[in-house]
Amino acid sequence: AYLKYHWLLATVGSTGQLRYLDVSTGENVSDIRTRLGECDCMRASPYNAVVHLGHTNGTVTLWTPNMHEPVAKLLCHKGAVADLAIDRAGRYLATSGRDGTLKVWDVRTYRPLHSYRTPRPVTSMDVSDRGLLAAACGAAVQVFKDGLAARASAPYMTHR
Repeated sequence: AYLKYHWLLATVGSTGQLRYLDVSTGENVSDIRTRLGECDCMRASPYNAVVHLGHTNGTVTLWTPNMHEPVAKLLCHKGAVADLAIDRAGRYLATSGRDGTLKVWDVRTYRPLHSYRTPRPVTSMDVSDRGLLAAACGAAVQVFKDGLAARASAPYMTHR
């Protein structure tokens, strides 16, 4: 993930090693061992540039380059975390697990707001600037309108 206002490139390896590289100088700013094993997904918050890591043990950890311990740690799923998405204002975090659940979290309180069951595990998802949550399950994409703040009864649109 590239943190454009900080000129930092954040990377995470298969061993869970989180690194921050200053792209203006080429210097390694921070090298952090997460000690949580393999990490399958990473996203930076567009609001405050906090890096979110999704681990295979079901936890999501939040990191900043000046701390060697996570800012927060959430147990989100029973299995591995498949993907993460964060809204533009940094209020909501959407996580998908390999267990077939998609959960929406309030980042301000670190509490789950609601969850959705998907026909297959969500492999990729993102939040638009207008707050639509798109989730790809195999060859289908489900779009939830206003599905972050309130629970949507059904997908707004499904594309196969």
